[in-house]
Amino acid sequence: MVKGDNEGHKYEKKIVRILKNKGIMPNEISGAGSGPGTDAVFIHRGKKFSIEIKNLPAAEFGQKRLIPKYEDNQWKWHWSERKKDLEITKYYTKIGVLDYLNKKKIIPNKHRKPDSKLTINDIKKDQRSMAESKFRIPDTTIAMFYEDKADYVQIGGGYGFYHTKNDKAKLGTEKISAECKLRFRLKRHNQIPIHKVSFMAVIRSRKLLKKSNYNIEKNNDQTFPPIKP
Repeated sequence: MVKGDNEGHKYEKKIVRILKNKGIMPNEISGAGSGPGTDAVFIHRGKKFSIEIKNLPAAEFGQKRLIPKYEDNQWKWHWSERKKDLEITKYYTKIGVLDYLNKKKIIPNKHRKPDSKLTINDIKKDQRSMAESKFRIPDTTIAMFYEDKADYVQIGGGYGFYHTKNDKAKLGTEKISAECKLRFRLKRHNQIPIHKVSFMAVIRSRKLLKKSNYNIEKNNDQTFPPIKP
């Protein structure tokens, strides 16, 4: 859900307004905030379905925390053990993300030194060591990320309306897919204290593979999804 009066928030409100004007989103639901991680909903044949709304196809999302641990005389990478992240981090491990990082033989300063001993140069060195955006991940990863947030996704820029895991409302939509890579980085949470940092892997989508046949916005070569309340 986009916060603040920016382009993403404006686009989100535009889509919510269209849905309400067509009578397929209840007026008592405010849109952004209609549920945890949900930007909007629509009613189809008496059932409620959730929508994630993005104004641009290219974005970074789904950051997952990485933790280095010293094992067998070397530094090895592990995922943070948050329960809500387990499914996608298991998937990342399956496609070789941790093996890839371990082969880089990064020796971190964060976690190797006590936080009280870290210097700004230590942090900058970790940033340089970690920074990379080359690891290609399957095109369907974007759908896996969104399926925990919504049933459908509306993307601006003329791309349109897609389903995530499956077409639950049986509208005839296509599954969202995109060229994606993982970006590795050291994220600074605060300037002070300098030790407030985390190693992260974040999905970077470059472009969607195909425009949808459906679009909640008006578009000459796309039609509105066949939603019937």
